[in-house]
This record gives sequence, structure tokens and C-alpha cells, in this order.
Amino acid sequence: MPDTFIATFGPTAADLTNARFLGAGPNARYFAVTRGSDKICIATVGKAAEPLGLSCTNVRGFEGYGLRVGNDDHSEQAWLISPRGIAGNTLKSADAVAATSKGGQWKQVASSLLVLEPSNQ
Repeated sequence: MPDTFIATFGPTAADLTNARFLGAGPNARYFAVTRGSDKICIATVGKAAEPLGLSCTNVRGFEGYGLRVGNDDHSEQAWLISPRGIAGNTLKSADAVAATSKGGQWKQVASSLLVLEPSNQ
């Protein structure tokens, strides 16, 4: 993680020292981090290593939807999902959700990360 990100989001109690790179989109890189024992987070870092955001959700229930993040104009979005999903859930795998969206095409960049590619790229 870039030092600027750690300085900005360190006070949030997220464990930034154990960040795991998930993948990258056209304008950002995505890392998985934890916050406490019950939260999973996506740390978003821009192309120039600037901190763009930290979004978290409860681990319990994560398999049902995952964690989706994006910038204000939705031109950059990422969706962290469980690669296996849970029995009886419609979100069974990355393949199940890598489908055409109104704003572009979800592309699977890792086993558990989808990035929305805007339709104009």
C-alpha cells in the first residue's frame, strides 16, 4: 500500500499492513484488507498512488452479495465476491455475474474480483 493511503486510512482501524492486491481497472488498483474480526474491506488506490477510498462490509453475509465499490460518476467500479458463493444463492461465482451491464461490461480480473469496463473504452 502506498504511504499516502496508510496515512489517510490508518486511523480507520483497518489492517493495512496485511493488504492483498486483488486486481486493477482502467483507473485504480484494488486491495483487500480487514477491519477487526468482522469486516472485509476494499482499499482503492488511484494510478498516481493517491488514496481513493476504503469501503467495508460485514464478513457475515458477504457471500450473499460481496462488496461493490465505485467512484462518484460510476466510471470506475469493482465488485469483490466470493468465488464459490453459497448454496441456493443466485451469486454462485464470478462467472455468474460477469454479464453485460447498462454501463459497460463486467470483466473478471481475478477469481473473486470483477471490474466494470465502461462501454466507451
